[in-house]
Amino acid sequence: MTDPVLFLNSLQEQGINYFTGVPDSLMKGFLTKLQGHPNHFIAANEGAAVAMAAGYHLSTSQIGLVYLQNSGLGNMVNPLTSLVNPEVYGIPVLLMIGWRGEPGIKDEPQHQKMGAITLSMLDLLDIPYHILDDASWSDQLKLAIKQCREKQSPVALVIRSGFFGDTDDLITENYPLSASDVMEHIYPMLSHNDVVIATTGKLGRFFYEINSKNNNRINTFFMNVGAMGHAGALAASIAKFSSRRIVLLDGDGSLLMHMGSLAVSGTMPLNDFQYLLLNNAAHQSVGGQETVGFKIDFCGIARAVGFAARLVTNEEELSALDLSFAGKQFIEIRINSKMPLQLPRPKESFSTGRDGFMKNINS
Repeated sequence: MTDPVLFLNSLQEQGINYFTGVPDSLMKGFLTKLQGHPNHFIAANEGAAVAMAAGYHLSTSQIGLVYLQNSGLGNMVNPLTSLVNPEVYGIPVLLMIGWRGEPGIKDEPQHQKMGAITLSMLDLLDIPYHILDDASWSDQLKLAIKQCREKQSPVALVIRSGFFGDTDDLITENYPLSASDVMEHIYPMLSHNDVVIATTGKLGRFFYEINSKNNNRINTFFMNVGAMGHAGALAASIAKFSSRRIVLLDGDGSLLMHMGSLAVSGTMPLNDFQYLLLNNAAHQSVGGQETVGFKIDFCGIARAVGFAARLVTNEEELSALDLSFAGKQFIEIRINSKMPLQLPRPKESFSTGRDGFMKNINS
């Protein structure tokens, strides 16, 4: 296990003083040490993080570090090939990639494909990489930064599970409501005929647990496992082709990642689309790192693109919540980041869940 403080100090000693990206649980210990750093910015998505690091280099001539889970490589391909690539502007960026789904290492099914092709993707993109080792990471780090400067191009550090060890999640308690309070209030309001879509991460698993305890009363339920940021687009398209009420459970990190989809769904002619945003201003499932969720007006943005919108911040406002609104309704519920320590994962396969959803939504 590598001491994240030593690792951060080594980066800074070699001139790396700008950090941006989208958090990954494999780097939780390291990212905790970045809290409060004046040049640390959690990006909306991984592609934007590359652009931010490019802007940093253009204005300072220094190299920025971009961290991400390997699933985010897809979001980065465009700026990696058309902005910082040596054949275009030739901008050095140090990538730090969490290797989820590494072959031979037990992980969640949604990580297996990306885990298997991570190194091949880096090869295809002509990005040199170093799989960091506990014993030789210092030399690997120096070499990677040297390559960045000499090649004027991205170079990647690949982080295996356990490299930084583990640390406690960060907890935000700005608001009195918890995810449990919200779920327990909302679930009885749902009818058997409702269609529920849940974003990736703990919200979907939380709803799955409650629904299981109630004999799967909501039988048309889809967990958007992986594909962070795309639950809104998925749910809006389902709503366009269904006459039933669609209830989306989304998180602030997910919405921020591809917020342009909110504008598209806001302009679509949808009859009964209830967009519930549970906003705890944190990347809950990877360690609780802060988002800008409490610093912006989600409801104002939703109204501007065509939703009726309301904000819920306490128990009284939650009690007055009404999901019978006809049309497109956006409800932001501000919560703390307390969450049950153990949440179940679906017992059935993803293909079984898909087939059951398609059968039920058309019945």
